[in-house]
Formats: sequence, structure tokens, C-alpha cells
Amino acid sequence: MNYEHLDPKKKDILIVDDMADNLRVLSSILTREGYNVRKALNWQMALTATQTVLPDLILLDIMMPEVDGYEICQTFKAWELTADIPVIFISALDDVR
Repeated sequence: MNYEHLDPKKKDILIVDDMADNLRVLSSILTREGYNVRKALNWQMALTATQTVLPDLILLDIMMPEVDGYEICQTFKAWELTADIPVIFISALDDVR
């Protein structure tokens, strides 16, 4: 992926969600608010995105196929480069773990 279009003056948010509609809505809102927004539909895309350009914040869906958001978060927190990046979980779940 080419990230040359990112404005270095803006904060960068990575949204990880397997639902394309959710990515579009969140991306539209956050872009309108002045953030650089990158999108990942799965764990592999999220990994590639963080290795290419470190985001300032990760919005992470909990319910995803293959690897869920909790596992992805644990991996990010275990890596030295991504350990300090704040993660906010996004979910349609109505209970708290």
C-alpha cells in the first residue's frame, strides 16, 4: 500500500474491522474531523499497516473471523514498536468482558 498521501501534520488512525460498511462510516467521520485514516479488513492488513506507518491510535473491532480483536490487541501490546499505541475496542456486543 502507498501511504504517501498521508498528511504528516495530522494524527493517524488505523481502523481494523471486517465489515466494510463500518470502515466506510468511521473513515468518513474521522476524515471529516481532520484525521488521516487507514483501514484494515483483517489481522494481516492491520499487521502490514502498522509495520509501514505506526498509527497514533487503533480502533479495533472485537468480533472478527480467524483472529479476534482481543488477540490482535495482545499481539500489538507485546511488540515493542506498537506497545504504546492506544487501542479503542469497537463492537456491537452489549456485554462487558
